[in-house]
Amino acid sequence: MVSVGLIAVVMGADSAKGREEQARKLLHWGQQNFDTVQILKNGKKVGTERIWYGDKEHIDLGHRSGFLVGAAKSRST
Repeated sequence: MVSVGLIAVVMGADSAKGREEQARKLLHWGQQNFDTVQILKNGKKVGTERIWYGDKEHIDLGHRSGFLVGAAKSRST
């Protein structure tokens, strides 16, 4: 599992303490309800594509440093 940081923005709070409390609740909710999923591995080739009028005839497709997304955790009923 890959770990990433969350950012909370709270506007309209009555005080700095209230803003801090709401941000804490929001961050806790995000950590409890979302996972970071690695869609592409570092340097993994996912395909090739033909190049028209280029130096090479084909190039590899993928991502150098991987690709992460935030996804809602599945809920069991």
